[in-house]
Amino acid sequence: MNALLLDVWEEGRTGSPVARALTLLRLAFPDSGREERESTCIGRRDAALIQLRTRLFGPEIVSVATCPTCGERVEITFQTDDILVPGAADAEGPGSLEVDGFLLTYRLPASRDLLAVQGASDVNEASRQVLGGCLLSAVFREEPVSFSQLPESVIDALAARFAEDDPQADVQLSLCCPECEEKWDLVFDIASFLWTEVEAVAERLLLEVHILAFNYGWSERDILSLPAARRQFYLQEIGG
Repeated sequence: MNALLLDVWEEGRTGSPVARALTLLRLAFPDSGREERESTCIGRRDAALIQLRTRLFGPEIVSVATCPTCGERVEITFQTDDILVPGAADAEGPGSLEVDGFLLTYRLPASRDLLAVQGASDVNEASRQVLGGCLLSAVFREEPVSFSQLPESVIDALAARFAEDDPQADVQLSLCCPECEEKWDLVFDIASFLWTEVEAVAERLLLEVHILAFNYGWSERDILSLPAARRQFYLQEIGG
């Protein structure tokens, strides 16, 4: 696992947040292909990353937020089960929606849809592109219509349906500032949070490899195959 973790870190360190999320999935599903990971809906992806985080670092998550009113730093502590939506890993498509006489067939957004709009300067336009890309078909009065022909009310209903079908894709924490009692909701991005933890572990492992290789002449492969307790013993011996 240590060697795979370093491979994932090396691959994802220069990537975008979406690309990093996909790279992290390699730790959850080592045998999966990139196309499979890219086509997984966001909720299923994030559910897998939450479960991966539990396996790697345990169920407790501790983080810090900043109060938007007074600037006080607020410590957040919760369990991974608190943000894991039951059945999220079973989310499937396609789905259908009938609203205002329009019959829509759609699939849930996946990482490939986010990759297609990354770097877009207009967030609203990027969201519309994602919605349009996930629309498989639209019919009005038995005639097919395009996404651009849909009324805004229908597009809004489609976006709302995505949120209903895939709630794991948008995890929000309800917070309260102990200083000023301001209440607000904070989006929790498991992919970004987990990447920060993986990056810290990778850098620590590389430092351990450097020290042990320099002092004992061992290869990276041999060092990474050592149990953590043994690595720490040798490091302590080097430190005297």
